[in-house]
Amino acid sequence: MESNRRALLHERLMALLARRGVATPSELVRELGISQPTFSRLVATLEGEVRTFGRTSARRYVLAREIPGVRQPIAVYEVRPRGERMRRFGTLHAVGGRSYLLDSGDGERFFEDLPWFLRNARPSGFLGRLVPRRHPELGLPADIRAWTADHVLRFASRFGWDAPGAFLVGDEACATFLREIDHPSNLVEAAERTERYPAIVADLLAFGTAGSSAAGEQPKFLATRRDGDRLTPVLVKYATRADETIGRRVADLLVAEQTALQTLGRNGFRVPNTALLQAGAHVFLEVERFDRDGLEHRIGQIALDVLDAEFAGTDLTGWTVSAEALAARNVIPRDAVSRIRWLECFGRLIGNTDMHLGNLAFLLDGVRVTSLAPVYDMLPMHYHPWQSELPAQDHALPVLGPDVADVAGPAVEAAVGYWGLLAEDARLSESFRGIAARNLRRTVALRSLVDRLPSVDP
Repeated sequence: MESNRRALLHERLMALLARRGVATPSELVRELGISQPTFSRLVATLEGEVRTFGRTSARRYVLAREIPGVRQPIAVYEVRPRGERMRRFGTLHAVGGRSYLLDSGDGERFFEDLPWFLRNARPSGFLGRLVPRRHPELGLPADIRAWTADHVLRFASRFGWDAPGAFLVGDEACATFLREIDHPSNLVEAAERTERYPAIVADLLAFGTAGSSAAGEQPKFLATRRDGDRLTPVLVKYATRADETIGRRVADLLVAEQTALQTLGRNGFRVPNTALLQAGAHVFLEVERFDRDGLEHRIGQIALDVLDAEFAGTDLTGWTVSAEALAARNVIPRDAVSRIRWLECFGRLIGNTDMHLGNLAFLLDGVRVTSLAPVYDMLPMHYHPWQSELPAQDHALPVLGPDVADVAGPAVEAAVGYWGLLAEDARLSESFRGIAARNLRRTVALRSLVDRLPSVDP
């Protein structure tokens, strides 16, 4: 009789938690219509089925949940910067309908979705869309935009060892990372890049097109460059100039991107080292990864869109709006805001129409934001081909008002210098040098407007 009652209470508790998601002990006691001692005896028999989190005064209960193809609990590791050993950051448990609990040195934390600092594990972009084809054994949706967090963990716990940032999810991914330190699978000798990089492109093309993408997203791949004893993880963007119109324009934009980064470096911003290589019909822009320090050490990083979604919710309005909201909440350093405003102003001056919040990042120490990351993906995307057509008009120049009075002058001068360099760059096509010359004249004309902006108090 007593066993039947316990079985009935067990069934009712499971159904109640399935309906409510997360509940307090008092809520469960009240809805089950039992005493606190009876409830305590009941939950003591539910190890593995129900998980708890929170301190005694704020204890919560939630159903444990399986993830097909993933062994739980899931270890989360953080690869530390040079001079520090990799550490086990915490342990992840799937709970509720789609939620997670993370056990770490700071205690248990509940997340309604994949913890924000693990969002880098989600494949994205050009390379991300190739993942379902490269790993059909995972049985994941062909469109990565349809992936749930459980799908992400099924991939990341096995093959996500080289995701951006410093976190590794799962023992298998961690073991692969450790093997790659001594035997990198994507090693390319520096002297052989002009032969090896085209071969890597051919391998990528063997998987077919990468599916739909944001307008103008640049094809790319990852490699490890070896210069003597030095191993450097790199991201390599590429273009094929076989098409003298579209292909040549994309190649021009790789030159323009390298020049933009160099311009920003001269203006006090941290930027990755780059190299531009030509091999037959291919042009490659090799960018050293700023989240890597050799193969054994990493530097945490997270994109602005992730921070905004977790802590601000500005509806992805723009870099500056998001940065101001995050700084007000002490998520990012206050001094980053003016630098981001400078970057956004400069980007608009050079026609970067792709400054979405995923194209700006911050460095992390654990889960603490430390500083603005090196700048990347800064180029005049307005001039990228769209649906096999070249833009017919030049980009719209930004309105320079009081909101940018403190940065407009330096940003305009940097843009003047940038367009001036491109107008004389022999690596560019004649048509793109003409675009640069026109934009040089247009940007120089903004100097008179800058002189009329209100002064900014020190």
